[in-house]
Amino acid sequence: MKKTLLFFALILCFFYSYSQEKIGYPKDSTKLTDEIYTVVEEMPQYPGGDAEMHSFINKNIQYPNTKFTGTVYIRFLVTKTGALADFKILRGVSGDKEGILSQEAIRVLQLMPKWNPGKQNGKIVNVQYILPIKFALQ
Repeated sequence: MKKTLLFFALILCFFYSYSQEKIGYPKDSTKLTDEIYTVVEEMPQYPGGDAEMHSFINKNIQYPNTKFTGTVYIRFLVTKTGALADFKILRGVSGDKEGILSQEAIRVLQLMPKWNPGKQNGKIVNVQYILPIKFALQ
């Protein structure tokens, strides 16, 4: 009976270890270096802060030839190096079926300089960030 239990325990450990490697986790989860955080002790920040970021967006945004107004919500990754990557529209402007405003928002974010990366426990980490960009006719 003990040999059978030991055998099944070893099989179970093997399959658990194998499944963790297949989905991208190392056997020792403390060595996981590419974890993506959503909230950290020190959030990533645009160089110069929020006021400078809004100024950058206002200078670089080119309002497309459309009658639509609203807010585009974009999720992206601020990497350990401060680079922005993996842009995803969470919510576009209602009625903008072609996504013209969403495309413009992503274009402007791709122009941004590197950010100051986020930190958790004193270490620089990858952080997922959500930014709303408002489009309004003046």
